[in-house]
Amino acid sequence: MKVILLSAILSLHILICVCDTGQTADNKQQQTGDNADLKANEELIWKKMRSSLLYIQASDRDRFLMRCGGGYTCTQKNISSNKWLAGTGDVAKTRFWHTYSCFKAKDIKTCPVDGVWGAWSPWSKCSAKCGKEGNSTRIRQCDNPLPINGGLACSGYKTMSSICRGKCNQSVGQVAAFSKSMAFLIVIHKAHPRLGSLCLKNHCMYGQVASVLHGGDAERYWSSLQCFKYKRACPVDGGWNSWTSWSNCEPKCGPGIHWRIRNCTNPTPVNNGFICRGPFYEEKPCVGRNCSKLDFALGAYLSEWTVFGPCSVSCGQYGVKEKRRLCLKRDRCADIQRRKITAVVIRKPCFRGPCTPIDGTWSSWSPYTECSAVCGKGRQIRIRTCNGLHSSGRTVCVGQSLNVTSCEKKCEKNNTLTHGTAEATAQSFVPVHTTPPKAWRTDFNNPYIYELEPDRIGIFTQWSHWSSCSKSCAIGQRSRYRNCTLGGQCYGELRQVLFCHTETCPVNGGWSEWSSWTHCSITCGEGKKKRYRKCDKPLPQFGGTCFGNKEETKICNPGKCQWLPLDFAHWTAWSHCSKTCGVGERIRSRNCKLDSKYTKDRQYLPMLQRRVPICIARGNNRFSGRCAQMPCPVVGDWAHWGSWSTCSHSCGKGVHFRDRTCSDPAPLYGGSYCKGQGSEVAPCFQGPCPDGEDIGVRLNGSSGLLYAPFHKPQPYLSLYLVLNPLRPNGTVVHRSRICQLEKCRHGVNVSLVDGKPRVEVVSRRSRIVIMSSTPLQVKEWHTVYVYLSQHHGFLRINNGAHIRAKYHPKPSVPINYDSGMTLGADSNEGFVGVIAEFKVNYQVLGLQRMAGWSGYGMPEEERLTQSVRVDPVAKYPKFKGDTYLKLSIKTLQSLHVQMSIWPQKLEGLVLFNKGRIPGSFMYLMIHMGTFRYCFNCGRQSVCESIQDAEAMRWYHLSIVLTATRSIIRVNLGKAVQLTSPGLPYHPGSHVFVGGGEKHDWVVFTAITGIDRGFSGSIHEVTINGQSYGLWNLPLVDNRGFMNTDGVSSTEKTMEVVERSDSKVVLKCDFSRYVHSGNDVSVEWFHVDKKIKTGPGQKIVPRLPGDSYLGSLTLSAKHHESGLYVCIVQYGGQLANHIAFVLTKDDTDRVYSAVNKEMTAVQGFSHIYGLFCSIFPHMFCT
Repeated sequence: MKVILLSAILSLHILICVCDTGQTADNKQQQTGDNADLKANEELIWKKMRSSLLYIQASDRDRFLMRCGGGYTCTQKNISSNKWLAGTGDVAKTRFWHTYSCFKAKDIKTCPVDGVWGAWSPWSKCSAKCGKEGNSTRIRQCDNPLPINGGLACSGYKTMSSICRGKCNQSVGQVAAFSKSMAFLIVIHKAHPRLGSLCLKNHCMYGQVASVLHGGDAERYWSSLQCFKYKRACPVDGGWNSWTSWSNCEPKCGPGIHWRIRNCTNPTPVNNGFICRGPFYEEKPCVGRNCSKLDFALGAYLSEWTVFGPCSVSCGQYGVKEKRRLCLKRDRCADIQRRKITAVVIRKPCFRGPCTPIDGTWSSWSPYTECSAVCGKGRQIRIRTCNGLHSSGRTVCVGQSLNVTSCEKKCEKNNTLTHGTAEATAQSFVPVHTTPPKAWRTDFNNPYIYELEPDRIGIFTQWSHWSSCSKSCAIGQRSRYRNCTLGGQCYGELRQVLFCHTETCPVNGGWSEWSSWTHCSITCGEGKKKRYRKCDKPLPQFGGTCFGNKEETKICNPGKCQWLPLDFAHWTAWSHCSKTCGVGERIRSRNCKLDSKYTKDRQYLPMLQRRVPICIARGNNRFSGRCAQMPCPVVGDWAHWGSWSTCSHSCGKGVHFRDRTCSDPAPLYGGSYCKGQGSEVAPCFQGPCPDGEDIGVRLNGSSGLLYAPFHKPQPYLSLYLVLNPLRPNGTVVHRSRICQLEKCRHGVNVSLVDGKPRVEVVSRRSRIVIMSSTPLQVKEWHTVYVYLSQHHGFLRINNGAHIRAKYHPKPSVPINYDSGMTLGADSNEGFVGVIAEFKVNYQVLGLQRMAGWSGYGMPEEERLTQSVRVDPVAKYPKFKGDTYLKLSIKTLQSLHVQMSIWPQKLEGLVLFNKGRIPGSFMYLMIHMGTFRYCFNCGRQSVCESIQDAEAMRWYHLSIVLTATRSIIRVNLGKAVQLTSPGLPYHPGSHVFVGGGEKHDWVVFTAITGIDRGFSGSIHEVTINGQSYGLWNLPLVDNRGFMNTDGVSSTEKTMEVVERSDSKVVLKCDFSRYVHSGNDVSVEWFHVDKKIKTGPGQKIVPRLPGDSYLGSLTLSAKHHESGLYVCIVQYGGQLANHIAFVLTKDDTDRVYSAVNKEMTAVQGFSHIYGLFCSIFPHMFCT
């Protein structure tokens, strides 16, 4: 018992010693972290100073550093004597002084801070009324941050204005337009069902509609579709406003015309609504009574005859129309009996034809014809006729005019068919078809377009020609026949019938009695009078008529004229209208006339000489009148584009649609239709689609996953986590191994302490603690990478700099990192949050138990965990301002780029290409929260701010650069077109994405003016048709470090065991990548740090004799146990090809020690018992 207690006390004493040693290490680690922060600040200050030196002329920079750098300090007055670059203003010089002061003081807080725009305010309410264009504004402040210490103020718009349309509340008229649109679509879809499926259930293009419908129907359908589907651009049919008053009669005295007009503006047809039906101009005869004395100088007081007016009845029966002679001066006109009259009227009957029904109606079906087969299966048809046309003039009755049905006649045995060729019984014939077709084709001209039993055609002769129609009207029939070619009875059709001459037969009418004779056409001298009769006893029908004359004429002579019958001749025909459309003017004229028999008699000569000048002087021998053809054509123009549709896919690549209508204005009265497309398509990207690998695990502080050991000695530990903490404290990962020998104890713990990641390792007597000085933000995604080798380790947070530490004391024997492991904990001290990805030693570990998993990596036990869907962007590699890709271009004649990006910071270079022509380039960057695009064909840069950017939102970018023109679009924004003077642009061989190497930034900064790259995620880049997917892709920054996502994954691992005093040669075969082109090379990394040829290490890109094999040679003094990684670069992409696990030969001792270990992992309680013995201050307090 005493021995056991003594051993326990001794063990406790040892652990306390280790803890004290650890505390000393913690202090040293904290000091190391502070030194790292100080060094980082110094590097940042120097970076700012180096940037400010660009204000000084290049020739004067070295002199300035010698005069004012080092141990010397210059005053502001001294600095003002610098040789500044041309155009450097006072603001820039003041900023330079503040930067220099900060540089000398080595105090980052006194350095200039440039102002950055804050977020835009929401758009203000549109200033316009319903449907009208107005303006909406938004503002932003330069407060993110404010400019201090001489920092530059923000540059750009503080206020932005945008055109908007006033919001409309749905009116009664809009509801009616919606109903009309729906009714129109129903009619069209009955005639064209495919359009309904194509356009209502899916999204059709304007061109697809125009290929089915034509002219106004296509436009009307398109507008109706926009109205019904998107509640906009509803067609509104035109309506007539009231007629104007009749104009004054022209001429003022005597027979003439007056007119009136109306406009189709109540309402005006919009969005391809139907135009008003009927005339917009009317005229009718009149008699002007505004006469002067000169008008009566010839002694005539009755006007000329007017033309006959319109019929008093519109259709269906006889009416009356009349013409008149009116008395132009009161009490001066009389009839034959000398009675005073006001007018002389002649009336005649008129008939405008039968009334046509407004809508077509079907007659009753006729009886079926006889069965076309005498024996077996045949067909029968029947017909109906349509009475009347639809008011549109396009559609007749809806439905089929012909109906076909099947019939069958029983075949009698030993019966010889009349049209057969020989006697036989029916038993040798078996029907091929037992049921009629499901859908009969009802082609009116040929309802027998297919054979009822095509397999039996060979037993019949050819059909005869169709006979002539049996009737000339009222539905006749014609027929054709065929016979059997085989003896016996024919089974099938032998006689077929068609209907013909379906129109109704004409019915002639009969005459009524003659009417009375009309008045004589003149009041003196010799004239004419007429009488009329009607064709209404009965009325003719269906094209019938009455035979004979409908009017008779005879001579009349009211009496001798008391004066010389000098008067005007008839009016000439109207001239052509002065306008081809709308309301114009026309002219007609007349001359004085005298019957030739009076001009030959000398006794009338004196009277003629007096009266002719009077006739001419009356002056109404010419007058003008209005005329109207049709309204003038209105040329159609496109309305504004409608809103973009939602993306066709909720994730991944999709397309947006937007449409517009030819309705601003719509083409009217024969005006031409809009040219161009009524639909537009643009790519969209809503973010990557989640898949089966995007399942994470939620831990609640007392939940976890237990993993078994690998059961193989591991001389290193590479641990990678993607996590989203919801609480700043808790154990994330703990690994431990227990055995019978005290010497083989081992434990690794990764935790959060006040949000700061902390790694603690205990292996026998050796201990290492690594802790970040920067806390992780809760409710945000982070990456944590831990690497432990035999003597030291490092921690990388969010792909930042290494936080390094060494074991203390130095391990006396090689460390075996293989052990059991728990993700989370089963007490309240565990991690709270979500883990999206977990990798250990290049092995992706499952975050839930699942069927089909093979080998190491699936959790053996789950406790209170919850599987959750993870946003795929959490696992995408992050560009962080110094990370880049250098992608090769295959086609060098033009540049077509599409990419989907997710910016995390709103400043940085996104894309850059240097053209082959000197001075030519193109680039896209986010600058001060705005996408800015520039390109130069060698003479002049052309730049444009495309649109504002928002952090942590997906954008799809499209750039086309051909010759001297470039088009760029961001998401659904306006396609911006730029043209640069110079030669056609020829892109260089590489496109830089996100930035470049350090020497590339000399060019980038000189051209773009910014010195940092893109920060965020990129889903995919497509250049000239070549796509590059970036998910799980290794990235390298311009310091030569690979991202932790890339370094924790590899295609394969290889173990290499060498003696400490031997040279190591690692070879990498990259032949599998040769198909991607000649741009293939190999780069080497020590864990995540790029290796360059130098003392003790030699890189051979391609070995002699084997061009697909690269090598890394390490001398005896320049290699250590750990990871060496071969990265293949092909076309600018990187692939973690082979990870070499190098172990020195003294690792034999650890392997022999491992053989004595007995691992005992039996659940959470054993793990925590072990951790109590190793980390008593953390787990057992």
